[in-house]
Amino acid sequence: MTCLSRKKHISPMKNLMTITGNSTLKGELRSQGKVKLEGRVEGGGLIDGTLLLSSSAVWIGNIVADIVIVEGTVEGNIVARQKLLLLANARVTGKLYSSCVHMEEGAKFTGMLEMKSPAPLGLLNDPFSYQSEENQSVKQFHLEYQKHSYPDVEVA
Repeated sequence: MTCLSRKKHISPMKNLMTITGNSTLKGELRSQGKVKLEGRVEGGGLIDGTLLLSSSAVWIGNIVADIVIVEGTVEGNIVARQKLLLLANARVTGKLYSSCVHMEEGAKFTGMLEMKSPAPLGLLNDPFSYQSEENQSVKQFHLEYQKHSYPDVEVA
C-alpha cells in the first residue's frame, strides 16, 4: 500500500471543529468529522474522521482516528485507521498503529511502530484509560536519560 503525498492530505477542511491555542481540554474528546487542535488536550480521543494537530498543539493521552496528521506534540499511543502523517515539527512519544505511515524529515518519534498487527482491543475500545507497558517504559527511559545526560537539571 502506498501513502498519498502531503499535498493530498492537507486541504481546506469544511465542517471543522477547532480547539484554539488558548484552550485546554481535560477529559475525553469524542467527535465525528474533522478536528483541528491548536491548544492542549489531556485525555483520550476517539475521532471518526480526521485529526489535525497544529504546531502549537499538545496532546497527552491516546488517540484513535481515521486519519491523524501531527505537526505538534503527542505523548501517548496513536491508532490511525487509514493514515498517519508526522510533519517536520512533530514530536511523538508512544506506540503508533497504522497501515500507512509517512514521516517527514525533522519529525521526532520515540516508541514503537506497528504497521501489520492490529492495535490492542483495549486501546481501540477505550482510548481514554488504556495504558500500555511499552508506553510506560518509554517514558521511564526518557526520564533516566534526562537525569543521566543533564545531571544539573531537575527532571519531574
